[in-house]
Amino acid sequence: KQEYSVGYDAKSETVFIDRTHSGENHFSDEYKKLNNFGTKLKLKNNQIKLHLFFDNSVVEVFANDGEAVLTMQLFPLNKNAGVYLNSTGGKTDVKSIVLWPYKSAW
Repeated sequence: KQEYSVGYDAKSETVFIDRTHSGENHFSDEYKKLNNFGTKLKLKNNQIKLHLFFDNSVVEVFANDGEAVLTMQLFPLNKNAGVYLNSTGGKTDVKSIVLWPYKSAW
């Protein structure tokens, strides 16, 4: 029942992270004010390139090779269970997906 979203809103030309339902966020009203964060980013040749890095407490997004970069801290109640792709309100073509597991630094 926990999730966070990384996406692109084509109408507003915004790449975003939404952690509203990512786990513990009730400890501070200031923290909750930053649950949704985005920045303007124009598509290149009608495409966007995303590199996503995430672990149990941080998500980082590098869009279009660093043209836009977003970082957000999370406080999930459980370990991440998976990655899901979806498209809302339009067609999305995924050109490729590459997954790398992280190794512990400890």
